[in-house]
Amino acid sequence: MSNRSFQLSRFLPYRLAQLSKLVSDDFSELYKASEGLTVAQWRLLANLSERYPLTAQDLVETAQLDKSKVSRALSGLLQRQLIVREKHPQDTRANMHRPTEQGLAMYARICQRAQDWEQQSLAHLSSQEYEQLLQLMDKVSKGIKQRDGII
Repeated sequence: MSNRSFQLSRFLPYRLAQLSKLVSDDFSELYKASEGLTVAQWRLLANLSERYPLTAQDLVETAQLDKSKVSRALSGLLQRQLIVREKHPQDTRANMHRPTEQGLAMYARICQRAQDWEQQSLAHLSSQEYEQLLQLMDKVSKGIKQRDGII
């Protein structure tokens, strides 16, 4: 990268934050309107549906949400019977969470609409550009993690 002067409009963290908000806001309309889920509830249901059981701390890390948001979202999902809570087999202080059949069915419905949303939202990219975008995102992520000693 060159030593050009700082321009906020070209600063990667700023651009990614803007894009992330745009994508998240647009995509969240899909599950808010049809299923009545919050962003946090969707993230938890998606993570739990992909691999379970998970503790609240696991969800803090995988969904990248703070503890209070995870706690509120878990309460909402439990109240709607989309997930169940069970005692952790080794740690009596922790609980494990997993989706119910109703939760898995909701996740499947949202996933179908999510694929349609993604296809429409990225229709202006060729298949090659899409793959390139994913590879570049992975490369940036890996570089930051290596720099920080995470991997």
